[in-house]
Amino acid sequence: MSLRIIELEYQVQSFKLGPIDLSINDEYFVLMGPTGSGKSTLLRLVAGAHRPRNGRIIINGVDVTMMPPEKRGVSFVPQDYALFSIMSVRRNIEFGLRARGSPRERIDKVVSSIAGQLGIDGLLERNPATLSGGERQKVALARALVSGARILLLDEPLSMLDPHSRMGFMELLKDVRRQYGLTVIHVTHDFEEAYSLADRIGVIIGGQLRYVGDKETLFNEPNDIDVAGFVGYRNNVVDGRILGIDGLVFIRPEWIELGIGTLEGIVTNVIDSLSGFYVEIRINDDRLVAFSKRRPEVGEKVNINIVKHHVIKKQHTS
Repeated sequence: MSLRIIELEYQVQSFKLGPIDLSINDEYFVLMGPTGSGKSTLLRLVAGAHRPRNGRIIINGVDVTMMPPEKRGVSFVPQDYALFSIMSVRRNIEFGLRARGSPRERIDKVVSSIAGQLGIDGLLERNPATLSGGERQKVALARALVSGARILLLDEPLSMLDPHSRMGFMELLKDVRRQYGLTVIHVTHDFEEAYSLADRIGVIIGGQLRYVGDKETLFNEPNDIDVAGFVGYRNNVVDGRILGIDGLVFIRPEWIELGIGTLEGIVTNVIDSLSGFYVEIRINDDRLVAFSKRRPEVGEKVNINIVKHHVIKKQHTS
């Protein structure tokens, strides 16, 4: 199932999205970006919830730009799941099929099959308000799947789940994509979530699509200053002069060794994590974050060795 977005633009008040050009084909595509960058807006444009100012949306060769949502062959799961509290789980899942006038026998068969596959067949007569976050998410996913749409749009689907449920649901999403042959577009802020799920990743910053490509390049060799800054939580985008390099360099914390090397700095902060410590170090006017298994003291002088770095091309300087 193919999706092409061609010179798509949308504007509301002072915010402008686009122009966006993007092709997605039979893959798990993750869309990332800062809050307010336009990720969810793009998802809603594809779903038909918003109308673009300019541009086209092509699904499997058909221009659906002006089609109503129900005619597009797209299923959309919003962040809040949008379940009907006055209906049972069963009625929520079958809502779209009933609206299309599907025969009762087919509705029962499809709902039973998908509910069983998602492990919620024992919840069909419950009210959504009585379910856990993970159970509600499965109900919303089941409602999307029964439609038979081959493009699935997910707006931060794991944001309201606890860590254990998130891991299980990520595996479920991978299985569902393979089993149903779906093209998935998944919006998230979470880097680990994106890295685990994505075949490719897109990054939107300020309404502009600034990166589309594989996840290894994004997280290890970003060639855009703003994109590097976005993925740079606990990473480093610093002046290359500390390494004798002209320009900016991108350095992951695990590429920095403490206790050896010719560079000297002072520890200014230490952040605990499950696997070790993120150590903030001041070197003259620059700040670096290193990862260490040893916990140094704040104020301690340390030598560091940068074993790897990536030079960023100055394509954007906004």
